[in-house]
Amino acid sequence: MSKKEELKKVIGEAMLKFLREQIGENPKEVNTIIENKIILVRFKKALPTAEKHLLMEGVIGVKDLKERIMKGTRPLLEDMIKDLTGAKVISVHSDVNVETQERIILLTLDKSLEKD
Repeated sequence: MSKKEELKKVIGEAMLKFLREQIGENPKEVNTIIENKIILVRFKKALPTAEKHLLMEGVIGVKDLKERIMKGTRPLLEDMIKDLTGAKVISVHSDVNVETQERIILLTLDKSLEKD
């Protein structure tokens, strides 16, 4: 396994743990992409059943709550990524799609994770 593939695996596992412990989500699948100064993590089946039903019924409070939790836990996420990669997180973007039950987290970093 290449160093990049190993890093993708480690980041994916750490992000799964982060979502479970900090956000209360238990995704069934994670896919991590590293490209230059960007980490993109895609989680499938990320929403608990009760939250999925609330969101589908138009109750936006759950989505707002998830966004607030992500903002509140951002320092933990940034520290985790810095510890794993040595790179500082510049920005964090996150969204949940109710129809596909996916969560996407995009992190931009201060330096590339790929060798030139």
